[in-house]
Amino acid sequence: MRRVVKRVIAALLAAIIAISAGIIGFAENNEEIEVRYKDSDFGEYLCIYCEKKADSFETVNIYQRNENNEKTLLESLGDTHRFYSVNDGKRTYLVIEIDGDILFADKGSYTVEFIAKETPSENCPKEADFSVDFDFSETSEPETEYIDIDITVEVGEEIDLTDYYTLPEDYLGSVYHQYRYNYIDDKYPDKIVSITDKTKLKAIREGSDYIYIEDKFSREEIGKISIKVVPQKAENLGELFKQTFQTLFSGAANGIKNVFSAFGAGLTGAGLTVLFSGAAVVYGFLSIFSFWM
Repeated sequence: MRRVVKRVIAALLAAIIAISAGIIGFAENNEEIEVRYKDSDFGEYLCIYCEKKADSFETVNIYQRNENNEKTLLESLGDTHRFYSVNDGKRTYLVIEIDGDILFADKGSYTVEFIAKETPSENCPKEADFSVDFDFSETSEPETEYIDIDITVEVGEEIDLTDYYTLPEDYLGSVYHQYRYNYIDDKYPDKIVSITDKTKLKAIREGSDYIYIEDKFSREEIGKISIKVVPQKAENLGELFKQTFQTLFSGAANGIKNVFSAFGAGLTGAGLTVLFSGAAVVYGFLSIFSFWM
């Protein structure tokens, strides 16, 4: 009797394991994959959003499908720099640079086929072949209202710009924040802010400027953030006195600098004439004085 019970239990466990493995395998093979098309001044791209690496595949084929689901090969890419992986910190996706001769029809249907390598490179998982069907009309990013916001920060404050706006949930594109003068060193006196970590902004000195939100691939400007940097608020009387002194000292220093600048400018042209004339008068006076002595 015990043997029968053990055999039944073993059979049940085997069935549960087999079903579990089948469910896991089904989930892995049916990973949700989305396609986005990017058209920019730098080229055309297909972005395949999935957790796979380009180094796992040796060939990528792009087909067009007709109403009978018959496929026509448009392009075949081998191991080339036109096919690569991107990780924007949130997700991994495959990017295919499209040849300019390929013209996608607005209502056309297409298939991208990935042929796996028999022996992937080191530290790269071995994948199975897979393909993605998509309609071109569904590959564009969703319509978004232009982002236009104002932010006020204090000198020395650091903020995450993504805390101040949101993109649609189905917007898969990678965006970045472009500061027009971000190439200038942080110590450069005319720089208002600095982008420190793609999305984080640090205020350097008082002033106003703009940060532009752009799609990474298309370079399309999807928003603008107006930044105003104000003095740091004093938390106590000591800090207030210190800030007031620094402001007065800075103003006095600038005033002295302007005086010397004006004086230096006055030494040219008519200024030099006055200087030499004055020197001649002094020299003549000293000569007369020494004569009578």
